[in-house]
Amino acid sequence: MKMEIDYPSDEQVRTEIDHIVARGLPCRKSTWKRIRGVYFEPGFGTVFYHCNGAWISEISLYIAIAIFCRMFAADVSKQAVLVFLAFPLLYLLFSFVSCRLEEPEEMLELKRTLHYSLYDLIALRMLYSGVATILMNCLLLGFLPELGHVELVKLLLAGASSVFVFAALMLSLYFRTGRQICYEIFLVGWSLTSLWIFRFADELCMFLLYELPIVVHAVVAGFAFGAFLILIWKKRIRHADIYEWE
Repeated sequence: MKMEIDYPSDEQVRTEIDHIVARGLPCRKSTWKRIRGVYFEPGFGTVFYHCNGAWISEISLYIAIAIFCRMFAADVSKQAVLVFLAFPLLYLLFSFVSCRLEEPEEMLELKRTLHYSLYDLIALRMLYSGVATILMNCLLLGFLPELGHVELVKLLLAGASSVFVFAALMLSLYFRTGRQICYEIFLVGWSLTSLWIFRFADELCMFLLYELPIVVHAVVAGFAFGAFLILIWKKRIRHADIYEWE
């Protein structure tokens, strides 16, 4: 006697498979969650862990630059150029000192045990410190009351552009070589270049603040900042999870 066994139809099989797959796969992250995960997920405490010495060095140099600005109070061109040169100089100093603080083997081993890669932490630290440096340098604009609002905005945009151009170059070299010696090269190179540029303060001030349109400053600053964000995104998205459980 043969037993009749009821088999599900092909449609029922496909429905059950789709149901199992839908329950087994995590939900895809929204665009905002992916952006937040790439740029903000580790948190400031993790990104700036063991960076107190770098902040102290940057603040010390910041105070020294402020004193020099007061010394050149009679020469607006030199003040403006000094503020412009301070943007990348402060940023490069912070990057260099924070790099040195990471060199001890126990510190590198500790950071390698974190959920985030060392590349992630360095990239985000460069982003956050760049924004912090620009905000700090906004206070230096108070030493330039003789300049108009348009000129002050131009100076701020020029400084921000220089910060993110250096950030993009250093991060790109670090991703390619895996070595942070580029920080030392850029810091020494910009320091020597600043001494040479300061000799032509009047010409540079005239070009940056009066001859170059503010639209050009805005476009260059936006492009530099956008290029740096894209560089971080391309590297971080490889380590960030595309899906999350809910």
